[in-house]
Amino acid sequence: MICPEKLISFCARNVHIEFPSLKELSIVNCLEFTLDFSKQHQIFPNLEELSVDVKHITTKRHFPEDFLCNLKCLDLFFFAESTSILSLDDFFQRLHTMKVLKIEEGECHGLSNEKIENGMSAIIRQANKCRDLKHIIKQESFNMDNLVHLQVMWCHNLISLVPSLTSLQNLTTLKVWSSKGLVNILTSSTAKSLVRLRTMEIGECPMITEIVAGDDVAAKDEIVFRDLKELELCDLESQTSFCSGDCCFKFPSLERLAVDNCPNMKVFSRGELSTPKLHKLMLFRWDRQDWSCMIEEDGTHKAFEVYWTWKGNVNTTIQHLYQKRLEKEKEENDRSTKLTNAGGGENESSEEDLGQASMQHLEDE
Repeated sequence: MICPEKLISFCARNVHIEFPSLKELSIVNCLEFTLDFSKQHQIFPNLEELSVDVKHITTKRHFPEDFLCNLKCLDLFFFAESTSILSLDDFFQRLHTMKVLKIEEGECHGLSNEKIENGMSAIIRQANKCRDLKHIIKQESFNMDNLVHLQVMWCHNLISLVPSLTSLQNLTTLKVWSSKGLVNILTSSTAKSLVRLRTMEIGECPMITEIVAGDDVAAKDEIVFRDLKELELCDLESQTSFCSGDCCFKFPSLERLAVDNCPNMKVFSRGELSTPKLHKLMLFRWDRQDWSCMIEEDGTHKAFEVYWTWKGNVNTTIQHLYQKRLEKEKEENDRSTKLTNAGGGENESSEEDLGQASMQHLEDE
């Protein structure tokens, strides 16, 4: 429904209204429209998909628990600045049948409505107009066992994903991209709960220093990512390690580890590390002439070449890459200094050129 400018509601406030057969509802660009059914119940008893501006459901008064008792897909979007939003724990508490939750700036486009059989998928993308969206989950120790897929992209106000003691024991896919405020992804306590995680992708988060942050509960414990098969770390310029603590990490199923443009990553982890199925580390060479083509709408990558390297184990391979980068930086600086002193003009090397040179050096070994 694209609303006329003066439309303010479905009907007069003192009239009860119900839509027993309606399964899909979209309310777009309705600046004056109000969706307040706080005094009525079972308005949409069979509604399965709702697309609506986040302002309509930012409080419990607007969004009573039995408001959408059969909802399976909820699209929330921002057309204006918003100061509040319900967190994921609010939605979990109220919408027990929901399979897909999407939060995005502007009307949602290009996001799949494919529902998973068991559990829920949450996609939060470009929600920067919501200034208070600093944590996607607010309640400490909240049960998030129903969450199976979590994707967060372009959410620069976020400072953390979940509280330190949150359990995500049924999460299978975690993707976090282009969120400038995050300094880590998970605490070690939450990481211990990820026994079913199969895919983790973290990229383009410039403030992240580590993926797993140590805490008092599990700082020196053993953390086993039992089902993790793919781990990708890309464009994390501040990252120094996967975890800076002394945790013992075991990845019994890990077959693919990709690292790209993490220039300050000196070591993968400082504690004991086990990756029995991993025998090579993936590197990328991007076509950086057109950054817009790096990520497809479905989240897959293109415009790159793949290279492999391996120096016995993950830690020694990461250390080798770091040392080679330092050597190439020194070579480039020395060459630039010599040319400048010889009157040949400045010869500044960009980060991209340096990265490509380092990659070529590895390829030639």
